[in-house]
Amino acid sequence: MIALSCEEFNALDEFGDRGDKVGNVYLSPTGPQIQAGATRELIVEYWSNDDFFTYTGLWDSVVVFEDFKVAVGDVEYSVINEKIAQNWEEVAAYPFNFANWNPPLKAYRIEISYVVDLMYDNTLLGNSDLSADNFWQNVPEEFNEGALIYFTNNLSRSTLNELLVNTNAVVNQVTFDTYYDVEGNLTTSGRESILSGLGSVGIVDLIGEDYSLGSEYQVTLAFRATNGSGIFNEYRRSFLVF
Repeated sequence: MIALSCEEFNALDEFGDRGDKVGNVYLSPTGPQIQAGATRELIVEYWSNDDFFTYTGLWDSVVVFEDFKVAVGDVEYSVINEKIAQNWEEVAAYPFNFANWNPPLKAYRIEISYVVDLMYDNTLLGNSDLSADNFWQNVPEEFNEGALIYFTNNLSRSTLNELLVNTNAVVNQVTFDTYYDVEGNLTTSGRESILSGLGSVGIVDLIGEDYSLGSEYQVTLAFRATNGSGIFNEYRRSFLVF
């Protein structure tokens, strides 16, 4: 559903060079996608000129990409909404230990693991799984307006005729026909009238039960380290859950 690349982040890039006071942190790649319920083994390397750390630990945060989709016949309208599913939380702390020093790397090295929560598995809910009230209460702001404009511009003349003249009796046939010029093209004023007509039907009644909500999650991991000088740094990796 969502095409995203794996994210790499080092706080040094964001905060700029702070000389030799800040510790250095590295977290091995996670890969772009990990299956829900899977365990990913990771390697962490960190070092600092003061050769001491008061805190080292793994944190995670999660965002969800919600794909709201509605359809009239074979014409679909969808909007993807991104929101926070989980703010930053500590996964595990790893007490600093001089025994983790790796002379060839000139860094402390530890092996850790991360389990992707099953609750972040992809979902696709249709009208049998999600009530219309719940769906429409959660659509993004301006979704309804955008859908009406889209259907005004993309539904065929015959479908619009059926909706506005036959099914909902918003206008009569003579009035509807005035929305199009002699060549059968929708006029500017006709487009405005059709948009108004669809609005009077209402997006909920227009769609009926032809709606769905898909969810896909992106997890961001951050290995955080505070050195003996009390300065914080982190390295991030992001992946999509499937």
